[in-house]
Amino acid sequence: MTLNMNKKLDTLLSNIPYRKLMTNTQITGSSLFMYRKGVREPTIQTLDKIVRFFNQSMSTFIYDEHQLSLPPNVFIAPDNSMLPIVGAGQFVIFEPVENNLIMSDGLYLIKGKHNKPDNIKHVQWIESAKQYLLRCNDDSVLPEIEKKPYFIGQVISVMQPIKHKDRV
Repeated sequence: MTLNMNKKLDTLLSNIPYRKLMTNTQITGSSLFMYRKGVREPTIQTLDKIVRFFNQSMSTFIYDEHQLSLPPNVFIAPDNSMLPIVGAGQFVIFEPVENNLIMSDGLYLIKGKHNKPDNIKHVQWIESAKQYLLRCNDDSVLPEIEKKPYFIGQVISVMQPIKHKDRV
């Protein structure tokens, strides 16, 4: 990541009301990761408004199974099976799932597919998408946001895989 990009990112983050849980957190990646759990697809308009929350020059990964008319660098993850590609310092937009997220003092514990230890991430809470849209005076997608409460966070740690010895 270039120095100019870091400055842009710092400026962007300085406008976000969130509580820092780690001092001198380093931004190690410029990827934005869209995490979605469930069957119902969010509308492209909703995702676009959330994505614009970040600097347009940042790399954005979104996967859309219907291959709608999205930029080639946009990728929407259909489920949490894609979580392992997210590293510390990267941003994640995710949706709370019952029994899948645990909040403790501003931290979310995101469990990966089948709760494999190597898929577990600690995400620093930044701001809900609804709060962001309200702050931007844009309530055109609030009904959908209220049904799908996306949250914006930054990955601050990644758990290592736990190896178990075979029982005799």
